[in-house]
Amino acid sequence: LESLANVFGGDRQITIARELTKKFETFYCGDIEKVRAELAAEKHCKGELVLVISGAEENSDAAEQRDRAVEIMRLLTKEMPRKRAAKIAAQILSLSANELYALDL
Repeated sequence: LESLANVFGGDRQITIARELTKKFETFYCGDIEKVRAELAAEKHCKGELVLVISGAEENSDAAEQRDRAVEIMRLLTKEMPRKRAAKIAAQILSLSANELYALDL
């Protein structure tokens, strides 16, 4: 958990499930630092563990660029085939034509 906190930051949400489908099934949920403190307080934490880590939150710049790409693709595909529109949009936005093509689908 210390390594996870160093890589992802201590506020990343995680869930650790211990002994799933068994008598002593236990869940630890919250940010990495909170779960780390809970587990440190346990006398022993043995058994099978499953770790789930939340994805990174999308920043507003990426969301704006995606919205702009969708709008450009929408306008271009009215006038030309999707493949050609993706190539032109890729040049405008400095993105991958394949990503824009897939985004438009």
